[in-house]
Amino acid sequence: MTVAPARPAAAPPEAVTLLILAGGAATRAGCDKAAWPTPRGPLIAHPYRALRPLAVAALVAGPSSHGLPCPAVADPTCGQGPLAGLAHGLAQAPTPLVLVVACDMPTPSPDLALLLASRAAADPAADAVVPIRGGRLEPLFAVYRRRCAAPLAAALAAGERALHRALAELVVVPVPEAAWRRVDPQGSSFLNCNTRSELEALGSARAGAGG
Repeated sequence: MTVAPARPAAAPPEAVTLLILAGGAATRAGCDKAAWPTPRGPLIAHPYRALRPLAVAALVAGPSSHGLPCPAVADPTCGQGPLAGLAHGLAQAPTPLVLVVACDMPTPSPDLALLLASRAAADPAADAVVPIRGGRLEPLFAVYRRRCAAPLAAALAAGERALHRALAELVVVPVPEAAWRRVDPQGSSFLNCNTRSELEALGSARAGAGG
């Protein structure tokens, strides 16, 4: 499958790897959401197409890359949630900075990704740069340092499954909502598709907008 980037993008100040999380159990969806068909390829192709121009390499944390031109790094604990995929995917990344997005977030903003990567590059002490929306962290569209793999894996081994609790062991730099809305006013980056009806609604909205 050929997946062309949506548009050229400025390069982050430090090289990043794109890591797409696609190894969840997808219990609400009832199947593998990453493979859901859309008029422009499987659902996972949408975040790949939007963000690949920013990265020097790309990985899919899951059992399959679903036809994307990048490796899949399958975790033996696949199905245990995003924490497992994140820990394993970070460990495989070829660059110290890793731009992370979930496979069911089809409209991530490249401009917001650039903002996150720029803040991470400017603060070597930060383990992760994570947007805040509605007073809560959005860890599934964020920039992490590869060194987070070990503490996240340790949390997983200790029985933790909640990513937001595992983040408490990291140095997290939050990006306030007022800051990220300057580049993503509608918060489109955080839209996610948990059901086919949500995916169909997204398609209808895009068709109505001529996208």
